[in-house]
Amino acid sequence: SQFSDCDIAPWKNGAAILAYTEDDTIAVRTVSEALSASAPDYAFFSSPADAGNVYSPVHLAINTLPERSVVHVGFTATRQVGGSTETDVYDVYRDGTTGTFLPAVVVNNICSSPTNCAPSSQPQDYVAIAAGIGADGGTQAVAAYTSIESGVGGPYSTIYLSIWIPTAHTWITGS
Repeated sequence: SQFSDCDIAPWKNGAAILAYTEDDTIAVRTVSEALSASAPDYAFFSSPADAGNVYSPVHLAINTLPERSVVHVGFTATRQVGGSTETDVYDVYRDGTTGTFLPAVVVNNICSSPTNCAPSSQPQDYVAIAAGIGADGGTQAVAAYTSIESGVGGPYSTIYLSIWIPTAHTWITGS
């Protein structure tokens, strides 16, 4: 196996959770205080590189909320859309109710309203995620990622923020 990107976050009872790319997958392991690692839990498997499938994960970022058993693993991946290749940021998620990681969802849904979202056609990369407990007692998360945008003077870089909608297991991003 070929191992590349990795990230680590705190977990329950002094343990940590390690996420890493192994070949074309994302694996997650719990690491105890004594540094023994659990068997890998595969959070993401690449799909064949054709229309709409997500593949080649890189630039991992893991965030946990141990008291709620929440794990977010953000990453950058590639997909084919309309005959061209797009680079987008994604997230795989699990909590105490899901048990296993849910399928990857795109983080960069640019929304004009909560029901009118579409992925950006510009490349995104280097996602960071922070999770916490909101004022209402519910689980919240925010993601930040870089993007290249087109402007009057040519391309420029920017940072977007996305909010996790836990009831829908999806992200929305402001315009």
